[in-house]
Amino acid sequence: MLNNINGFSNTALGVNAMQNNSLGNNNTALGLNALDNNSTGNDNTALGLNALLANTIGNSNTAVGINTDSGDFDASIILGAGATATASNQFVTGSATYPAGAVNVATVTQTQTWDVIINGVPHKILLA
Repeated sequence: MLNNINGFSNTALGVNAMQNNSLGNNNTALGLNALDNNSTGNDNTALGLNALLANTIGNSNTAVGINTDSGDFDASIILGAGATATASNQFVTGSATYPAGAVNVATVTQTQTWDVIINGVPHKILLA
């Protein structure tokens, strides 16, 4: 948190963790370069090497794993090595390079969907 100006309630542990945070609040960064470029983003949790590295203004993201990222999107959950959100409000697991494992997809008649990226492939999951 080398460049923190008025950000409060932040926790950073690791070399360059939240180094460029200036006004962001309620963030947690654990790992080398975790949330390193965050400047004004709030309520983010980044666990792992380079977790949420590209986030500067995104809010309410949770990323767990090496090289997990969200860019400047909001409210995404990103899990697994190399997993990257491509929009706000996504659940992303795994990447094309590091698959999350077998995934079963079922079809159910519902009206609400959740955008999910599994192993680098976008899907819509129907919510019950």
